[in-house]
Amino acid sequence: PCYDTVLFQLSHSEIAFAHLVFMFSCNIPDFSTYQFALICPYTTNINAAHNSFDNAFRLMCIKACPYTVSIFIPIWSIVRGVLLYPDPKYKDEYFVVEHIDGDMFHHINEWNRHHLDQE
Repeated sequence: PCYDTVLFQLSHSEIAFAHLVFMFSCNIPDFSTYQFALICPYTTNINAAHNSFDNAFRLMCIKACPYTVSIFIPIWSIVRGVLLYPDPKYKDEYFVVEHIDGDMFHHINEWNRHHLDQE
């Protein structure tokens, strides 16, 4: 399992998955301290390339992006941590374990509803 994944607020109405690389604080004297995270976003909705078993059981699969697409985000935009399990058939692809707790189940259902409405 992968324990270094987060769900973060991408925009006002959208959340996304990312690999958390590191977190740090930036202190600007006489002004303020800011906290940031370096993340590598994951892509989603790759179930179409997978077999019918994945689709029948509504398993959400995400794929790792190359580290060249790393971005900095404010730490306050992190919604929560996410548990991923590697897909044994596909390199750099993971299943989202959404049944860990009710909060995660709710977030994934909201995410699915938002993305299904866009299709």
